[in-house]
Amino acid sequence: MRQETECHNSMMVLEAGAAWPQWMQDYQRQAPNAVVVAHAPSESMSDLSARVRRRLDELTGVLTVAIVACAPTLDPEHLAARKAMCRSLLEAMRSDVGGEVVLAARDTDADEAKHALFELAGTLCEGLSDSTRTVRVRFSSARSVSGIVTKPAAAARPLPNLATVGGLLRS
Repeated sequence: MRQETECHNSMMVLEAGAAWPQWMQDYQRQAPNAVVVAHAPSESMSDLSARVRRRLDELTGVLTVAIVACAPTLDPEHLAARKAMCRSLLEAMRSDVGGEVVLAARDTDADEAKHALFELAGTLCEGLSDSTRTVRVRFSSARSVSGIVTKPAAAARPLPNLATVGGLLRS
């Protein structure tokens, strides 16, 4: 029987050339025991992926949040290793508990790099057999802050009445 006091872990993977997401602390509140794996300058992407798998094997508790800060690198070896690493992260999340893998990048990255992240997210979602584990893509700018919203903010003032005039909205 599993104890309800089981600790929830988060893992942050930082690829070389990626930016640290400013909103990461919001995810850490959900899973406070954090492990950070940073890409060493002399390390290949395959080596990073293998190191992430080793760290997953060492975790005690449950992995519920994994954030992969992605560099805008598009070479096939890098993309293949990133895919393998993200699959390992998803597989480490128990389906009875659930979890989320977040692919993070800068909003200033090239469109091709952004499209590659969406393609990876789609591929990862195809392999999921449950709805308790999810994959998300987030882009952030240097000035961005938290993006997690638990409930809609109350409107400060009522919205003006809108009328359609000649196909244009006017207030």
